[in-house]
Amino acid sequence: MNNLSLYGWNDSLFQLKQTSQYKHLFHGRVSAVNKTNYEVITEGGLLLCELTKQFALWKVII
Repeated sequence: MNNLSLYGWNDSLFQLKQTSQYKHLFHGRVSAVNKTNYEVITEGGLLLCELTKQFALWKVII
């Protein structure tokens, strides 16, 4: 289990999350970005994520 407070997670963020529509999802923090790849630190460990081409195109249009 990671201590997310080392990555900027605090009680204020926890309270915001608990009142959001995403409260059922586990929380985490993005720790590194490399073009379309992201490292996300979560309660359960490190996730390696990739931005899909569809979302990347959507981001450029807006």
